[in-house]
Amino acid sequence: MKQIISLIVFFTFFMITEAYAQHDEKAGRMLEEMSQKYQSMPSYRANFSYRMVNKMEDIDEKFSGDIIVSGEKFRLKLTEQEIYNDGTTIWTYLVDANEVNVDEYIPDEGDITPSNIYNTYKKGYKYRFLEETVIGGKSVNVIELQPLKPDDPDMIFFRVLLNIDKEDKLIKSWEMQDRAGSVYTYTINGFDSNYKTDDSMFVFDSSKYPDVEVIDLR
Repeated sequence: MKQIISLIVFFTFFMITEAYAQHDEKAGRMLEEMSQKYQSMPSYRANFSYRMVNKMEDIDEKFSGDIIVSGEKFRLKLTEQEIYNDGTTIWTYLVDANEVNVDEYIPDEGDITPSNIYNTYKKGYKYRFLEETVIGGKSVNVIELQPLKPDDPDMIFFRVLLNIDKEDKLIKSWEMQDRAGSVYTYTINGFDSNYKTDDSMFVFDSSKYPDVEVIDLR
């Protein structure tokens, strides 16, 4: 789940301490505008790229994916796995093994998921505006988030950077740093805010996968 959208900003996001002048109102306004923009969408679809770098472990991995989100439901497709979540059940299909694991969907409190990434900043994080810059020809506002309780073991990421498009208020990319020295970067390459969905999209259909092995973990 950490790798997953960690997302899938979208994507998801973020009480202030003395070091942050008790409240960064500018960052707060930007985050609220972003959050309202996403929540106004009944559903959306995004294509994204991912990169994880850990210099100490000499790791540099990349992949791309496609995600559809509708409320608490989402479908995530990557090269090696597909994840279907209808809000109560989660199916994780492993492509190479032709195997699907079925389990109850009970997200951990600290998880950053496709359905909460635009609200993460509201619980457990302090935030501040860093700068306005240009990324890919777009003017973006850069906002930094850090846990209110840095020593809380449930807070996997100690720093999150959000790049929010100044014009449309959507997240263009985000970066997360964990305590093990890994840096996770997600970049949105395509976004459809009017994507039409139906409930069947978020349920794994085993009939479409001949000879798939179903492992029920519930």
